[in-house]
Amino acid sequence: MNHIQKSTPKAELSQLVNPYQLEVAKTLSEAMADNQALELLANDILHKVGNLALTQSEILKNTPEAKDYTDYILKAFTYYATEKMK
Repeated sequence: MNHIQKSTPKAELSQLVNPYQLEVAKTLSEAMADNQALELLANDILHKVGNLALTQSEILKNTPEAKDYTDYILKAFTYYATEKMK
């Protein structure tokens, strides 16, 4: 084995990474995972709101008097979905 192929002994590794650095890395990893989950949820909500808006326009073509009801459903879904993200 040449110098590049040698693995780092545990004693040297523990000198390179201390417990504080490991804890910071773990915390950062968890925060990044949480943020990614929220981004996926936000994208899903936006997609569903878009679909609801399309459905609303289809309903209103045939039943214009349903505007108040469809507006309420769209606004309620948006409100509750964003509350879930908090």
